[in-house]
Amino acid sequence: MWQDINWRDWRLLIKLDPDKRINARLLEQIVFQPVVDGVIVGGTQNITKGNTEDLVNIIRDTGYSRPLVQEISQMEAISTDVDGYLLPVVLNTANRDWFIGKHLEAVKKFGHLIDWSQILPEAYVICNPQCAAAQLTQTISPSFADLEAYFTLVEEVYRLPLFYLEYSGIYGNVEWLKGIKERRLKTHIFYGGGIKNLTQAVEMMDIADTIVLGNVVYENPNGLVQILKNLK
Repeated sequence: MWQDINWRDWRLLIKLDPDKRINARLLEQIVFQPVVDGVIVGGTQNITKGNTEDLVNIIRDTGYSRPLVQEISQMEAISTDVDGYLLPVVLNTANRDWFIGKHLEAVKKFGHLIDWSQILPEAYVICNPQCAAAQLTQTISPSFADLEAYFTLVEEVYRLPLFYLEYSGIYGNVEWLKGIKERRLKTHIFYGGGIKNLTQAVEMMDIADTIVLGNVVYENPNGLVQILKNLK
């Protein structure tokens, strides 16, 4: 999939959590907005094969035909009815599993079955120590100097195509995002976290290459529809 689409042109993605419920009518109003470039299915808590497939089916049943990708957090929950996969590599984890351990395990078990053209690795730095993802992956809260160093490693050593700055639930540090954007040579930058209104969405879209809207889908879906209608 990834080689067949211009994913670097994506400006806005909706992230849907298999462990949360959303009204099908509201879902249609959100994902069919012209500004939405794609949908990510993924989450941190209680992610199973069953609830993942249920969510994918709900999305497909709306007639949604733009890119639908899964962000992999549990091997057992991988869906075969998505267009591609995002594979997180958590840089600021204190637990080796979330940097390379789980990836090694997956390759040993399923490497012969994996279509690598369907997988896009994403370097992850989680900046909200209170969020579920930070607690699960045992992240170490970064300073800005840490963030700069992580970004340099991604660009110059690991050469990963995508850097995801994740604040999950709180609005992020705009100056930090600007700081890594100014250093960027080629790595695509995702930003996610705490966007709840049009002003915040515009501010982060002006800096990041792509913004990801997740919690607001469930906290204020009607408000999100209005945000999406007013974004250009």
